[in-house]
Amino acid sequence: MTIDHHETSESGNADSTRPVSEDIREAVESGRDTADQVRQIVVDLFSGKRSPVTSARDAIQGMLQTASDIANRSAPEKAESVVKNVIDGIGTGLRSVAQTTQDAVQDATARGQQFASEDVERAKKDLSNIGEILVDTAKYFAGRVSSETGSVYQNAKSHAEQAMAAAKPVVASSLEALTKHPIQTAGEAAGTALRGSQLTAGALLSFVSGALAGAAELLDPDRRKKSEERTDGDDTADKKS
Repeated sequence: MTIDHHETSESGNADSTRPVSEDIREAVESGRDTADQVRQIVVDLFSGKRSPVTSARDAIQGMLQTASDIANRSAPEKAESVVKNVIDGIGTGLRSVAQTTQDAVQDATARGQQFASEDVERAKKDLSNIGEILVDTAKYFAGRVSSETGSVYQNAKSHAEQAMAAAKPVVASSLEALTKHPIQTAGEAAGTALRGSQLTAGALLSFVSGALAGAAELLDPDRRKKSEERTDGDDTADKKS
């Protein structure tokens, strides 16, 4: 699992100049399935499809700030939903990353396979980072309550605490699964060709990244359509050749 910066231009291509805050702004202002769009952005941060630019922790702090900025300029009846949708998207996105990691480990264990120790340690670090993001998100809104008037941030604080608390057990169980997983040591790796039940280095990261990328595509009809168009184009080219 690689923590990357989500950067996508309007055409769907990587754009190294587009900050994640712009993706959040677009998701909120579109008024269409905002929480799902935010969830997808969070998943993309961990999918390994973008070149690293900033940490997921910093990126998600930027999401929260952008949501707050938009809420402060919105009508009171809209402000609260803006913030809550972004909170929900962040919470479910982080939960998806943790659950996908746990599923990969449990599947490998059931098959009698072992992931390389470096993969397991990197996944543990990412999950620990997610745990810190959950805490950061709740703290962010606690801080806004002390500096803002009105009920928007008071309600957001309670909503964030509940949403992040719902994700914590999944992160904890995923970390537990990683801790219990019988890792493949460096010495054992040398005999991988003879011991087919072991997985080579990069297997866990590749599995999780691939699963997250697939999940993001399912959530985004436009991305799925483009993927299908590319596949159809490849098939047409093959037939012509």
